Amino acid sequence: MNTTRLIAAIALLAFANVAQADDPDCAKGQNFVLVAFADEEIAVSTAAKALTTATYNPSGATNASMALITVDLADVRMRFSGSAATTDAGHVVADGSSVKVCTAELPLVSMIRDGGTDAEVTVTYWRAPI
Repeated sequence: MNTTRLIAAIALLAFANVAQADDPDCAKGQNFVLVAFADEEIAVSTAAKALTTATYNPSGATNASMALITVDLADVRMRFSGSAATTDAGHVVADGSSVKVCTAELPLVSMIRDGGTDAEVTVTYWRAPI
C-alpha cells in the first residue's frame, strides 16, 4: 500500500462517525455533514411518550436536524403527526429496527409499546456542525 492510500484510509476511519450522518433528506440540500450532539434513552410502556424537547432543541444552541430512533426489547407503535400513538394506532416499529426523523417531525413523535412488553428506545440527535 502506498503512502497516499494509507493516509486516505486513516482519514476515512477518523471521520467515519461524521460521514454516517450525511443525510440529504434532513439536511435539505445544504452543503454540510450532520454531526451527532446528544443521546437519550426513553422507556416506552403503556402511556404514549414523546422525544425530550430540551434534548433536541437545547436553549442557546443549534437545534437537531435529524434523530435516529432505535427500538430495543420489544416492538413499539409510533406516530409522526402529533396524534398520540395507541396500542391500536401508529406505525409498528419492530424490536431492533431504526427510524430516521427530520426536524419538523421531532416534536410530533409519539411512542407506545405494542403488546405486553415494555420497550426502550435509544435516540441520537444530529445537527449541522457548529
